This record gives sequence, structure tokens and C-alpha cells, in this order.
Amino acid sequence: MIAGTGNGTLLGLSLDKSLFETIIQSLEFPDKVEKTITSIHGVFSRFIEYHSDGKKTLLILFSSPKTPVREIFCAIRVDLELSVTTCLLFDATARDLNRVIKTLNGLGPTSKLVRRNPLALIVMILVECGATSESKRSDLDKYILGAEVQTRASSWEDPNKTLVRWPHNFYSVMSVLHLCQNNLMFVNHAVEFEVAAWEFFQRISSEGDVGQLLKAKTGDGAWQTIRDDIDYELAHTNSRKAQIGCLRERVGVQISMIDNMVAHQETSQTSLIAILALVFAPASLIASIFSAGIFPTSEKSWVPFISSTLPITLVTVAIGVVFLERQLVVRAWWRKPSHTSKVDDVPTRDATPHEHC
Repeated sequence: MIAGTGNGTLLGLSLDKSLFETIIQSLEFPDKVEKTITSIHGVFSRFIEYHSDGKKTLLILFSSPKTPVREIFCAIRVDLELSVTTCLLFDATARDLNRVIKTLNGLGPTSKLVRRNPLALIVMILVECGATSESKRSDLDKYILGAEVQTRASSWEDPNKTLVRWPHNFYSVMSVLHLCQNNLMFVNHAVEFEVAAWEFFQRISSEGDVGQLLKAKTGDGAWQTIRDDIDYELAHTNSRKAQIGCLRERVGVQISMIDNMVAHQETSQTSLIAILALVFAPASLIASIFSAGIFPTSEKSWVPFISSTLPITLVTVAIGVVFLERQLVVRAWWRKPSHTSKVDDVPTRDATPHEHC
């Protein structure tokens, strides 16, 4: 195995171009390897290579989508006659690559099976992709739960101990929700790719020639274990895909609810301005009437002016106070915790955009 870091697009490969071309030529990989490693939307395929001496080898290419989830590429050639498997592997970050290498160099039964069987190696790489996308999905789920607590759309009992603390500023909440919606689109694309990849490798494992090349010299029991793992991971990935679909619906509902709450808040502010204007409107109107010369005025004209202005202004202020009290009751209802009991030992963190998304 030859391994390195980078994704061939935004993150350059850890090998320079001349060394990379030398490796490709030495391992006799086709030119399509270089095209696959720079693929944006992800590629997986298999090729049976027929040689002049009648020997057959199997070539498998896999490249995950170039999204903020997991960017990994591998090219595997299986030579059944020589019992040799050649692998060229690139992972976007050194941390992720080190985790893959540790799995390969481990002493457990899984590591031994991965070193012996090429399909087990592919399964391990796809499981790594799934673990990363599930981590992103879990973070986004907590952010959306925080928004649901603030809008009282969740059954979480104590908003003061929620998993994610959201600001009461609706505009800040909207910006984070739109970011979650955008990140969910990337995660959904990655999980859809994983589902298609699991289905592809499940299918080729049962093909005649390809299945024999993938099985190599693995025993029947270990081979069945690998195929069972593929079936399980496919079902699990389909479940995660359904969860992401649910999250996309939930974030859409929260955006609509907060849009309505912002509109309600702006309407309340407009109404308050109108009430303040009504406080001064009676005095302004009566002053205009007195200054228009319609009625004769004298030094004692201020008496009828005050006697007519004061009661009208008091009535207007009373109406405004009643309206404001109702607005405060509505706002207090939105922010009132649904349950006052304390929930201890629940980790919290601020709602900030995920650094990797």
C-alpha cells in the first residue's frame, strides 16, 4: 500500500506530480486513476483487466465526493494468481489517514481480515466515510433541536439545559439555521453516495468472476462475514439517509416558524410606533384647530385647549398600555420554560457554525 494526504482539488496531494506519475506507472495503473482522484461528485467502478498471458486482474476505483464531509480516494488491483493486492490510498487530512493506517496495522481479527481481503479493505474505507458523515449529522441534529426548543416545537423538557444554547436574537438564529440547511445538503449528498457505493459493492460481491477475484483465498466463513457486514452497513446507511431527510424537513419548519415570529415582532414594533404617534396626535390636532383662526382666541384659550387635550390623550395612552401588556404576555409565553425541574449533567455549547461544515 502507498498512502498520502490531499484530495487532488483544494488540498494538493502530498506527492508532487512527477512522483505521483512515477507511482502510477510503476503500479501499472491506468490513466483514469488521475481523472478519478480529481472527481468532484464521487466515482466508484470496477474493471477486469485481461493480460496477454491469459491472466485476469481486478481494478477497483473509489473516490468520495469533494464535500466538507470525508474526501478519500483509493485504487486497488487484485492479482489472484500472485495473491497480491496493490492499493493506492489518499485521505484529505493526516488525522483521518492515520486512523486508517492504525486499523490496517492493528492486531485484531478485523485488521487481519482487512489485510487479507480487498473487499474488507473497501468496507473499512466506506465505514470510515460513514462515521464522518454521521458525526456531521449528529452535530446538525443538536443545532436544530436547539432551535426547536426556542420556538417551543420540541418535547425537550428544560430549554435552560438544552444541548445547544441559541441566542434570543431571531436574526442570529436565522443565519445559523440557513447554514444548517446548507450543510444538510452536503451531508445528504455524501450519504446518498455511500448508499449507492454499498449497493454497488454488494452487487459485485455476488458476481461470478468479480466475486472470485474479490474473495481471493479468503475462507468461506470470513467471506460470508464480509458480505454480512455489507448488508448491515447498507441498511444502517439507508436509516441515516432517512434521518437526514427528517432533519431537512425539521429545519424547514423552524425557518418558517422563525420567519413568522420575526414578522410578528416587526408588526409589534410598528404598532408601538403608531401608539406613540397617537399620544401626540390629539394635542397636535387640537393645536392646529386653535391656530387656524376658526375660533377666537384670547389669553385664556389655554384652558379649553388643556381641558380637551388631556382626556383624549389619557384615553389613547390607556389603550396603548393595554396593547403593550398583551404583547408582553405573548412574548413571555414564547420564552417561558415548559418545565421548571433541573436537568443536571447535560453538556451544552453555543450555537456556532460547525468549523468543518
